[in-house]
Amino acid sequence: MAELDDILSDDSLRYLSEIKPVIRKKYSIDVEELLKEPANFNDNPGMAEKIRSIEKDVDAFFDQRIAGMGSEAAELKNALAAVDADTKKITQVITTKASIGQVPFVRPLYVDVQEREEIIVEGYDASVDQLVTRMINISDYIADLSTVYKDYTIGSWLFSGRNRYLLSISPPSSEIMVMDRSRDEIKGLLESVRDSLNVK
Repeated sequence: MAELDDILSDDSLRYLSEIKPVIRKKYSIDVEELLKEPANFNDNPGMAEKIRSIEKDVDAFFDQRIAGMGSEAAELKNALAAVDADTKKITQVITTKASIGQVPFVRPLYVDVQEREEIIVEGYDASVDQLVTRMINISDYIADLSTVYKDYTIGSWLFSGRNRYLLSISPPSSEIMVMDRSRDEIKGLLESVRDSLNVK
């Protein structure tokens, strides 16, 4: 299997190193070896159930960390609410103006965004409204690439024509969001390992 640093982000690797001794003490399992070489555990009775328990322990680790960050959690909630509100405004502007200009506005399952000019804004204002109008006028189609974090949407839109422009709202900077991403990465890899085992 590929090395963990090819699969997990640096933040996830950092948190995994903190989780590792907890898992070793509780299950006598090297979680890094489990993730890198799952075949070594293939014939271990009850391994799939142990991995399910490890996934719960990963949740408990991050839940405990986040529970002690009350003030940052409140600040993040307010920042996300503002981003979500601006995302809705920009989406509505695009929807209306794209319809008038008969430019398709789609929500694709996948689109290659490697070759593009990226524009990151703090939120919605008159200048962003003007920018959106200009980009719609030179686009063949527009793709809504916005992402959802908990109950909040963080806006991102691809305007594709002769040139391609990716307009995004800058997400809040928060260690809580970093931890949630790391939680998802680590649990997703554990789930993949569990599904790969012959022993269920």
